[in-house]
Amino acid sequence: MSEPEGEVLMLAADPYVLRACRTLGVRPVVVYPPYFRDHALFPLPPDAIGVLVDDPRNPESLLGALTRAGLADRKYRCVYTGHETGVVVAAALGQLLGIPALPLRTALRFRDKVIQKRALRAAGVAIADGVLIEDLADGAAVPELPYDQAVLKPVAGVAAQQTHRIESTAQLHRLARTISARSPQRAFLLEEFVDGEELTADGVVSGGRIELLCVGQYRLPLMATIAAQAPLTLYKYEADRHGRRSAEVAPIAAATLAALGLTDGVFHIELFRRPDGTLVVGEAAARRGGLLIHEIVQRKYGVHLGEAALRCALGEPVDVRVTPVPETVGGVCLPLRPGTLVDCPTPAELEQLPGVEYVRFELPLGTRSEATARTSQQYVGQALVVADSDAEFYSRCDNVVSAFLDRCVLVPDAAATGELRAWQQRVHPERDFAARFYGD
Repeated sequence: MSEPEGEVLMLAADPYVLRACRTLGVRPVVVYPPYFRDHALFPLPPDAIGVLVDDPRNPESLLGALTRAGLADRKYRCVYTGHETGVVVAAALGQLLGIPALPLRTALRFRDKVIQKRALRAAGVAIADGVLIEDLADGAAVPELPYDQAVLKPVAGVAAQQTHRIESTAQLHRLARTISARSPQRAFLLEEFVDGEELTADGVVSGGRIELLCVGQYRLPLMATIAAQAPLTLYKYEADRHGRRSAEVAPIAAATLAALGLTDGVFHIELFRRPDGTLVVGEAAARRGGLLIHEIVQRKYGVHLGEAALRCALGEPVDVRVTPVPETVGGVCLPLRPGTLVDCPTPAELEQLPGVEYVRFELPLGTRSEATARTSQQYVGQALVVADSDAEFYSRCDNVVSAFLDRCVLVPDAAATGELRAWQQRVHPERDFAARFYGD
């Protein structure tokens, strides 16, 4: 690559945007937390400049690290982040340092769900009703349950952390005491629960116009997936259903982005279908979605979301050339199970299964898991699955999850020594570790 034409300040490493930096000829200066170094999922490319920051969400920590590294006064071409908790920080940093970035007001509308819902309601976008609880630790501020069922979640949460389905006032008050005792988050949104299918809309907006809209669906709504401890599964429809769903979602997505002020960038919107068939917006994000969304969109539509996001951040024209395939394309999580993972099939072995085109493990052997998944991000890895129909897609997802779990070897968690002996004899009967005594 020739000498880079400028630098991009990137909050949190994104492998696909880093790849796009090479394509577009810019050098990334990547701010990352200790977790990124400790996790060691992928290295920074040789041409990137890395800056370790104790807390990239804290402006003091962030500016201090950049200043110590002599990087605070660079003339960056833009500030970019694809990480949910960095959206407002990136916007504020851009405004403070005079660097192109997402407008701060827009960033706040996407990050704070109460501010977001107010903007959507004012614009006439259909949303679920909700009540702000300013301090969950203040028992007097926690109301009686105003709906038959509700969802309690932080106003600025991520990955369904601290998110709960509420079915009674007693449960609400009990959870309020439990959460406030263990979490620094105090501002929560109590939102009407919508019992229906959960759709997703991912895409690219440029100059205020949606250039790409990819509509899909969770197999089970996110809250139901966590409650059932089922593998999170998301897919983009086969050709016919995709066309019909896109026509239904497109005007809602356009109104949502306009209300929140996103004119250039990638987006992720979640919608719920009411019993009467109408759609309401659940949440919207000014970044791409999780669960292999980049890979799914690239396989289904031939669009590289990392490059599109970077072009938007740089203020360059975005030429989205959509070449969709007719198949259903989606992803499924390979779930954690209680215990310590000591063996499992490799990604290459799972990729031999029908329709499984790509597998990425997020966690290595030796990982210890809790008994219960509490967020949407508790999994060993993810698989990209392709099929000729939605039904076949579900079947292939079940197949890869079963193949993974059937060959997982887990050391029981908190087991007594006798239980571990029994486990060892069951898992490795060919290896005799039974006690023997001299002279026997």
